[in-house]
Parts: sequence; C-alpha cells; structure tokens
Amino acid sequence: MNLEASTSHAIKSLIAILVLALVHLSVKELRRLEARTRIALLSAGAGASLAYVLMRILPKLAEKQEDLMASVDTGLRGFLVHHAYLVAMMGFVVYYGISRVASYGAAGADSGSQPRYRAALLATIAGHAAYSTLIAYLIVNRLQMGLVSMGLIIVGMGTLFLVSDHGLRKKWTDVYDKWIRWVLSLALLGGWALGMWVEVSPNVIALWYAFLAGLMLITTVREKLSMEESGSFWSFLAGVVIFTVLLLGFESMP
Repeated sequence: MNLEASTSHAIKSLIAILVLALVHLSVKELRRLEARTRIALLSAGAGASLAYVLMRILPKLAEKQEDLMASVDTGLRGFLVHHAYLVAMMGFVVYYGISRVASYGAAGADSGSQPRYRAALLATIAGHAAYSTLIAYLIVNRLQMGLVSMGLIIVGMGTLFLVSDHGLRKKWTDVYDKWIRWVLSLALLGGWALGMWVEVSPNVIALWYAFLAGLMLITTVREKLSMEESGSFWSFLAGVVIFTVLLLGFESMP
C-alpha cells in the first residue's frame, strides 16, 4: 500500500472509529426517549446487528477458515488455526462468561457486597474494553475500505454497540454514565492506534476475526432476548430486513 493509499485508509478507518466511539458516548441519551420508542430503536438495532453477523461476518469467517486450512503452523496455534469455528465458539463462551460476571456483580451491589461488586465491575469493563479494542484493530486491518464498506461497518458495529452498551448500562447505570462509556471510547481509539502501528501475521488476524464472530453473535442474540418483549418484534424484523437488503445490494463492494 503506497503512502497516499495508506493515509486515505488511516483517515477512513479513524472516521469509522470516531463514529463508533460516539455511539459509546451517546447510549445514555436513550433514557430521554419514550419507552416504546427506545424499545423499537434497540430492537431494530439488534435486528441490523444480527443481519450483519449472519450475512457479513460468518461468510467472511468461512473464507478465512479455508485460508487457514492451508497453514503449516503446528502445536496449539496450529490446531486453532485449523479450527476457526472452535475459536468463534470460544468467543461466544467468553462473552457469556463476562455477562454472567456482570450479573453477579450487580447482584452483589444489591446485597451490599462491595468487594464482589468492584471485582465484577473491573472484570466486566476489562472484557468490554478488550472487545472494543479488538474491533477497532480489525477495522484498521481491512486492506480495502470504500465509502459504502465503511458505512456498512459503522451501521453493523454501531448497532452492536448500541445494543450491548444498553445492556451494560442497565447493570451499571451510574458508573456507566460517569466513566465506563469513556473507557470504551478510548479503547476504540487505542485499538485504532495499535492497528496503525502494530502488525501481526495474517493467521493471527484470522483467529482474532473468528473470536470476534463468536462475540458478536452472542452479544446480539443475548441482548435481544433480554429486551422487553412488548412491541419489539416488528422493529426487530424491520432491522433484519432493511440491513439484509443493504448488505445484499452492496455485497460485491469491498
């Protein structure tokens, strides 16, 4: 990649990261919406995020699995390289563990156990910050990013953050509004910086991508299932259909 292309890519990826950071910062403003409007927006976001995972992320994971099968790595890394879907399942399990820790810590606050609350809070924030950092790093490592592709990434990841951050805020409302959202935003910027200046092998990138696929899948499904049921299905369906049409319409673009 020449200097001009590299600079253009850096600017485009930074714009995407800044927009996603703005999502982290703005989730608390959902409380200003009427309950019905908030539920509809979150349901539509969950639908769009699910469409992005199933229509964009998993097919890419299948492509990467084929590439990884040609790897000559041995040992544990070699085993994982040949089993991208196993790594995706690990990401699924890890996020589920993080969500259970968050619920455990929130219950600790209700019961008056401050050490339990603080330990769970720190573990939860570390997990979500690492999640944001990984997403930002992988966005930077897309070799091609046209305007359409950038827009799809912003909508796909932005709706994911909208839904997951809302769930996070429900458990840690006060601290989320005060500083968690800032930590997650800075984690995105940190991931962008790492992506610009730290290179790893394509196989490692593929494994991280597989891990992220599992994270995104459980994030979308779990947060959707935990939402209020009243009046949310049609908004969810609209999010799925509209974003699927967009993805299919632009699938030939980078």
